[in-house]
Amino acid sequence: MDITSIPFVALIGIKKKDQHSLSLEYAGKMKNHIGTLHAGALFTLAETQSALALMQRFDTLDVSNVLPLLRSSKIIYRQPAESDVSTVCMIDEDQAVRFEERYQKRGNGMIEVNVDVIDRIGSVCAKAEFVWFVSKSR
Repeated sequence: MDITSIPFVALIGIKKKDQHSLSLEYAGKMKNHIGTLHAGALFTLAETQSALALMQRFDTLDVSNVLPLLRSSKIIYRQPAESDVSTVCMIDEDQAVRFEERYQKRGNGMIEVNVDVIDRIGSVCAKAEFVWFVSKSR
């Protein structure tokens, strides 16, 4: 599945920067009332990146039989985004192993994915954490 083809993701213009990172252009339609990228656009970029990271990290799961649901999220906006932005994503390896073990035993599990949104010079504009509940479809 190409995550950038999800209708809302495509609508706001999220693109693949490279195999593991997404980007959002500093464009007029994504700006807020003070001329920086809108907080909602940054949130959507980070959330989409977290989903992409899940798909890539757990690529052995049968995608046609998996239902990922965002359980909770937290985002801290550290500075205004005044340029194109991209993402850096982290999944704790110990947590990933525990998730896989539980998923194999019970058919579901929860995992946290952390995402930084960075501007073109590498400054962190936002830090986010997303907790996903993933289960086998019925």
